[in-house]
Amino acid sequence: MSKRGICHLCGNETDRLSKDHIQPQCAFNEKSRTYVRMESIQSMAIRRNKPVTGRAFRNIYFEVQPDRPIAGGIYRYTQCPDCNSLLGTSYDARLGHWCHDALSILKPERIIVVQRAYHQRCQYPLSILKRVIAMFFSVNGARFVGCHPQLSQFVREPTTTQLPPRYNFYAAYNVNDIVSHIPLQHCKNARSGQGTWVSQIAHPPFVYAMTIDSGCPDSRLTDITGFSTFGYNEEAHIEVAFRVLPTNSCFAGDYRASGKLLPDDAVVFTTEVMPSYFRIRNVVV
Repeated sequence: MSKRGICHLCGNETDRLSKDHIQPQCAFNEKSRTYVRMESIQSMAIRRNKPVTGRAFRNIYFEVQPDRPIAGGIYRYTQCPDCNSLLGTSYDARLGHWCHDALSILKPERIIVVQRAYHQRCQYPLSILKRVIAMFFSVNGARFVGCHPQLSQFVREPTTTQLPPRYNFYAAYNVNDIVSHIPLQHCKNARSGQGTWVSQIAHPPFVYAMTIDSGCPDSRLTDITGFSTFGYNEEAHIEVAFRVLPTNSCFAGDYRASGKLLPDDAVVFTTEVMPSYFRIRNVVV
């Protein structure tokens, strides 16, 4: 099955939009895993054209059609066949190994100390980063590529290391049972006027954050922007430290414990693209 539309990665119109598994099937988004679609109070506020502020909203989810779980992984029709093929042949397997290595480090049968930093080796940093960036194109809507053509070119050319400096990417370990695809949000402090443009993808065993012209949303995140300096086939074997962060919030860049209110001086502005949330029935970690 295919659909007509705009490829989110290259921007070309096609009558053969193909499935993009936002996190590749080989990276714990396989057919054997089932999900239940979730709704958040944040999405309800956006649809009703209400402000999203600290006093009014908690991080609350509820299941949508809980008796009809999603099978076959989480995907969207967002890519033309050429872009889908590029990601599959150039990056997917390397991201899959990266995620499986993370799971072996976390050892899900044991208790995880959240405050601890875990160290993981990364063999192909550039490929990992480019596949992560491609995921952000899929969750941020068809207009995103038109606003960020240089970032698109960076992903679609496997050997280039020219990542535009306005973009930064971060990661942490994620052991929650909620998968979230959160398009760009502007999280602003109403008193100071300072804000951060951030988009987030959480799918065990990682959570990724992308910022544009902004600083890091949380000091506990690990900056992986430097992955762009390695060659495509360079076996770097670098060691990277990641912390385990809770990803219960329905807001990007918010890694507090479940049920916490947004600060009273926080205001979140969102794009017209709706966030998506899912609960994993058979949890990975």
